[in-house]
Amino acid sequence: MKIQYIFQILFLVLTTFALGSCDESNPSNLNLKADVQIISFSLNGHSGTIDQTAQTITVNVPESADITAMTPQYALTEGAKADLASGKAANFSLPIAITISNGNVYQKYTVIVKVDEAKIKSFTINGSYIGSINETTKAITVYVPQSTDVSKLTATYTTTDGATASPESGSVIDFTNPIIFTVTNNSAKTEYTVTVVPTNIQYTAFVGTAASVDQIESPEEKAAAEWMLQNISGSEYISFANVASGNVQLGKYSAVWWHWHVDGYSDATGLPIDATKAISAFKIYYQNGGNLLLTRFASRYIASLGISIDGKSPNNCWGGAESSPEIASSPWGISFKGHTDHPIFKNLQTTSNKNYVAYLFNTGYAVTNSTAQWHIGSDWGGYSTKAAWENTTGGIALGRSDGDADNEAGAIVIAEFPSRSGSGKVIVIGSGAYDWYGNGTTTTGTYRSNLTTMTQNAIEYLAE
Repeated sequence: MKIQYIFQILFLVLTTFALGSCDESNPSNLNLKADVQIISFSLNGHSGTIDQTAQTITVNVPESADITAMTPQYALTEGAKADLASGKAANFSLPIAITISNGNVYQKYTVIVKVDEAKIKSFTINGSYIGSINETTKAITVYVPQSTDVSKLTATYTTTDGATASPESGSVIDFTNPIIFTVTNNSAKTEYTVTVVPTNIQYTAFVGTAASVDQIESPEEKAAAEWMLQNISGSEYISFANVASGNVQLGKYSAVWWHWHVDGYSDATGLPIDATKAISAFKIYYQNGGNLLLTRFASRYIASLGISIDGKSPNNCWGGAESSPEIASSPWGISFKGHTDHPIFKNLQTTSNKNYVAYLFNTGYAVTNSTAQWHIGSDWGGYSTKAAWENTTGGIALGRSDGDADNEAGAIVIAEFPSRSGSGKVIVIGSGAYDWYGNGTTTTGTYRSNLTTMTQNAIEYLAE
């Protein structure tokens, strides 16, 4: 047994020696010392900036470039290969990862394409008067009080990332005549004509959760905001965040409009966080005489601001999604029976047989039917009749849907809350027919003009 054990030990020693000798005479085929780098890179002749540490390649291209079909050209270290073909068009609308290999060594680069943009994103005079930017005409209009000395105004603005502009932001400029501002960013160049208009008009605002109009995510809200800035003189966009922080003084505005859309809204949907943070500022504004236009689900604010006497907002709310709208099989509209002389209904095109019914869009329109209304009836909701609703809330029932044109018990979709103890006035519009986006369907014609006319009437009525 002892001899057998010794032989086993000798066998293990010899085996280990043999394996070691074999390893020395047959080195591994793994190549772990090869160089794997992209030395140069371009897309359609536009050279990229290579960051070897971060392993990124950034390529700036002009606005005219089709980034969905760009042809890469590159040079690699000797012996290296890439998994993206050089000279073959690819889609660079999103960052693309390229893996470089050489032997058994691999390295991954991320290619990022940035389109050169030369745009003015915001423009302000003397830190108070916000310019309305028309990207189509490249015109910026700023309304200032009539008494303003336009020969010495301080212009401040923001631009797209990487862009520079002249005159410089913060410059004191004579705006007696329109001034050209030139913005450049690599290959991009844009000229804006800035006009300052002294006027006695009232300032109004569209408020939203986004930092600026172009950052509004909801196409419904964005369509409404863009219409206001392009059609209501002296109108400006403000954010709830700036109101809450004190960067915007609401007292400047004679009326503020909030149009709020949420896909799939229900009674359980909460207010946006920034709108909640701004409640205190808006309460003070309203109590000191500030006027509000609250449309669609923004009607929820009347409870938060103490506008309705009973401290409640519409009790019957719902809505669909912009991605799956309902296609109207007939025109949709509103009825304002008994209130045809109210200023907000001035100059509306009514139906031939009822001068208190006006359609807001036609057959074929894509609508989410987003509705915020007060249900009337003893079955539920707390308001047995229209008169009971008015006594309980302090509001005036101005309108119902066109389907309830002659139904006194129909749900209330348009209401006014008159001034109370020195407060401002409030108009609420929660009709499912009050829709701005249309998801690609026509937004022109007689019925569309009813929507814009009623909105302009409401703003002017509140601002007077």
